[in-house]
Order: sequence, then C-alpha cells, then structure tokens
Amino acid sequence: MTTKAEIIELLKTNDRAVARALVVLNERQTATERSAESTINDNGVGFTPADARMGTSMAQFYTRFGRLSEKQLAYWRKPNVRGVPRICKYAGQLLEIAQQKAQAAKMMEPKVQPVEDVGNLMEERMVLEEQLSAYQEGAMGDGPEQDLAMQALSDRIDQINKSVFAAQEALAERQAFLDKMRRQAV
Repeated sequence: MTTKAEIIELLKTNDRAVARALVVLNERQTATERSAESTINDNGVGFTPADARMGTSMAQFYTRFGRLSEKQLAYWRKPNVRGVPRICKYAGQLLEIAQQKAQAAKMMEPKVQPVEDVGNLMEERMVLEEQLSAYQEGAMGDGPEQDLAMQALSDRIDQINKSVFAAQEALAERQAFLDKMRRQAV
C-alpha cells in the first residue's frame, strides 16, 4: 500500500511523477476550470487557485510533448516557507487517486486459475478420456456399474472442460486488462 510519505518522496525525486501528478490534478479540475486555467469551485480537488494557471498549462505541455523542462520541474519542487515543495501539497489528493486506481484495478482483475492448475486439469482430462475410451470399447466390461463409471468420467471431463475454458477466458481478460493498463501508463 502506498503512503502519503512515499508519494512525497516520489514527487521530490522522480520527474515523471511530478508531470503525471500535474496531469491527474488537471483532470480533477472541472471543464470550465481547465479552459479558464483557474479554480472556480472551492471543492478541494484539483489545483488550488494559486496553482491553477501554471498547473493547467504545464499539464497540457506534458500531455503534448511528453516532458517538462528543468525550469518547470524546479517551479513545482521549489520549497514553500515551511520547506515543502509546492507539488507536495497535493500528496493527499494523489494518494486518494492512487488508492482509487488500485481498488479499481483490483476489482477489474479477473479471477484466474493458475496456469499450472490448468495444465494439471488438461493432463487429468487426457487420462480420463483414455479411461472413458477403454470403457466405451468394452475393455472394462459391460453392465450398470460400467455405465455409472462412464457417466462419472464424462461428468468430470465436462467439469474440466468448463474450468479450462473459464481459465482461458480469464487469462485473455487479464491480458487485455494488463495491455490497457500499460497503454494508460505511457
């Protein structure tokens, strides 16, 4: 779990973290605030009135060019009268955003059966299919007991097929989710 102190340290040392912070803070501004490059609503989200113009401008710059200049970074890392860098006053909001994203990612993360379990299931299915084939060919005898055994084998094979199919779907969903998260991180 990320803490406010970890976010502050990241903002002090990581240029990309400062730039991404500006972007997410700008996204929290209302559309009117973004277009006016000011803070209109006193809602405790996004930039403070003193930072709205510069924050919006630099967030747009980063979005357009993928970087901030040394001068822009220095502006946000300049300590206030208490010695705290300007960008760090937003650590609470950034922590909240990080927690929301982590929670959303966790909720979206598909429940996947481990790949090794899928392999074991497929191996079990092969063995059961061989046994079923032997029953069907009459090698295991004939009668009601064999019919029950064949039905039990068929039922177990169906269960395995459903589990393998569900696991393959979940893996595909997980891969799509990870691909989406990678694209958003860029």
